Amino acid sequence: MTTIMVPGMIPAGCLPQPLSFNRDHPSIAGCIGWLNELMIYHNDMLQKELNRIRDHHPHASIIYADYYNSTVQLYHSAQEYGFNGKNFVACCGGGGPYNYNFTAECGDPLTTSCPYPSVFVNWDGNHFTEAANRWMTRAILEGRYTFPQINTSCISSVDGDDGTHLSSG
Repeated sequence: MTTIMVPGMIPAGCLPQPLSFNRDHPSIAGCIGWLNELMIYHNDMLQKELNRIRDHHPHASIIYADYYNSTVQLYHSAQEYGFNGKNFVACCGGGGPYNYNFTAECGDPLTTSCPYPSVFVNWDGNHFTEAANRWMTRAILEGRYTFPQINTSCISSVDGDDGTHLSSG
């Protein structure tokens, strides 16, 4: 049996880069509502297509990874998971309310980076930090954000606080 995992879109309306360009007030939990609605629509259409593909390929296991809702969960409970609560601010950037400036992106001599990236959700305005990616990977592998749910019986442990080693049984 072949198994594939297909990721959905994240809530892009919550990223520092688009928030920096938004001329209107964010409308949904500090995010750009129309952009997140577009991501939700994309994910709904993707899941419908995956269901069609499943019907045509019953011997394949096609798993949808719900990046959107796992990211929303992270944003809503960031401090509970060890993040600083500045969910919409980039760790590395060129200033402004979201620490994102399209003329001074991360790596440019005019940018700065935070001393502790592991407490930030966002790295550079468009990408998550390693810590946020680790949290989302665990959420996906635990099956809370997959359809159908992943059978986790083959995953025996995640070693270390940094989650870098998965042992399989």
